[in-house]
Amino acid sequence: ASPSPYSTKRVSETPLDAKAPDKKDHVSAEPPPAAAKPGEPETGDAGSLNAFAIRKVVPRYPPIAKQSGTAGLVRVHVIVEGGKVVAVSSSEGPLLLRQAAEDAARQWTFQSVVIEGKPARLNGYIDFNFSL
Repeated sequence: ASPSPYSTKRVSETPLDAKAPDKKDHVSAEPPPAAAKPGEPETGDAGSLNAFAIRKVVPRYPPIAKQSGTAGLVRVHVIVEGGKVVAVSSSEGPLLLRQAAEDAARQWTFQSVVIEGKPARLNGYIDFNFSL
């Protein structure tokens, strides 16, 4: 297998900054880990995906979070296949900011990784830094 550009070596990991720009509180339930079904690609753990994005979408700053002074880092755990986010598995960080970060993360695209002629499925995360 060829080395993945999503290896765990540390590249300058900088979270995407979301400056004060609407969604309700949302907590994602962590789905049970899915066993790879026959014919499905295996899932590899990629760590931070911020450095590998081709298209980044900045989340809108929820007005209620802005009014309450809520700021901080939201880490959105995603599953990427063929360069597209196919699922958001969970998120961590301030509750008022999670939904906006998850909505933005679903729109990101990445360099596609192919292993042995098949698109690789990767688990990773995207960091969003909300600051007022």
